[in-house]
Amino acid sequence: IEVLREKEFLAYFLVNWDITTYARSKGYFHVGRGSGANSLVAYLLRITDVDPIELDLYFERFINLYRSNPPDFDLDFSWTDRDDVTRYIFERYEHVALLGAYNTFQYRAVVRELSKVFGLPKHEVDVLASGRFDPAKLGEVERAVIRYSSVLRDFPNQISIHACGIVIADRPIHRTCATFLPPKGFPTTQYDMVVAEDLDLHKFDILSQRGLAKIKDALDLIAHTDPSAQIDIHDMKRFKADERVQQLLREADAIGCFYVESPAMRMLMRKL
Repeated sequence: IEVLREKEFLAYFLVNWDITTYARSKGYFHVGRGSGANSLVAYLLRITDVDPIELDLYFERFINLYRSNPPDFDLDFSWTDRDDVTRYIFERYEHVALLGAYNTFQYRAVVRELSKVFGLPKHEVDVLASGRFDPAKLGEVERAVIRYSSVLRDFPNQISIHACGIVIADRPIHRTCATFLPPKGFPTTQYDMVVAEDLDLHKFDILSQRGLAKIKDALDLIAHTDPSAQIDIHDMKRFKADERVQQLLREADAIGCFYVESPAMRMLMRKL
């Protein structure tokens, strides 16, 4: 807690706690993941379900006095619930915006755009964009396209919305940047996560996944067939002691389990 206080991250933790508390009050399932699981404070606030002391996790990987960038929680919600959680955040806090993101020019795209400006025919554009050409045989215009493409490479091409980032500030967002209103209907910053960090603004990651929706559907079916059954998906102690769960993991029978269903994770579980 002293580290959090010295780094002025207490408010960040409390906002994440507020978001997850709202989710529980609505019956929404959530999972806190990422390096935030290394924090005992996050566990006690029920932001995550991982006890870092039991698992001997390294807190300094999450936050330490010499780390300049802010901490990062990834909060997963069901894809059916995420929009309502986002709506709550915008209604609960005064200075909020979705985080913008930039798609930048890469070689092929910038060559094609510049070739349009110079009016090059399509077959010449295709050759330049492929990168398979002899520089000595290029004409003056083609050489100009290649020269200017190296200047424009990595420049912003178009702005979009960050996949999950929401900025919550203690001052009006428009004091630090302009915002725009995309089809989602929420104000969105015209800077990306890197600039937000430079401005000392905290990014909150509100993600969605189908796995939690499937779990909710399964529990609804169980409640329908056996109303007396009581299952708490946050009861990690019970699940870890369940031999049937352990056997499924040993056999890598994990399709539908969001975090361990990839081929690489299933192969790893068979080897453990």
